[in-house]
Amino acid sequence: MDEVELMTREARISPCNPAESLNEREVARRERIQSSLDLLRKLVPGVRDDSDKVEVYEKTSKYVLFLKSKVGAQFDVDFLHEFLPY
Repeated sequence: MDEVELMTREARISPCNPAESLNEREVARRERIQSSLDLLRKLVPGVRDDSDKVEVYEKTSKYVLFLKSKVGAQFDVDFLHEFLPY
């Protein structure tokens, strides 16, 4: 094996090659957005697999408001502690 094959992904993403690092971060960011949208499409009633991003966001925000009107803010602190622990 030559030296290039032994390099890990982390080694290739270095300050020496900022364009590649930026591109990989952008790909990872887009993957996170897509996986979050896919999850919302499964969880939110009325959102279909073919719903565009704006429709997903609109229906999700309406659904969250609906749920909050039913249960109030009693779970807000629990959510913050579990998912935003800083």
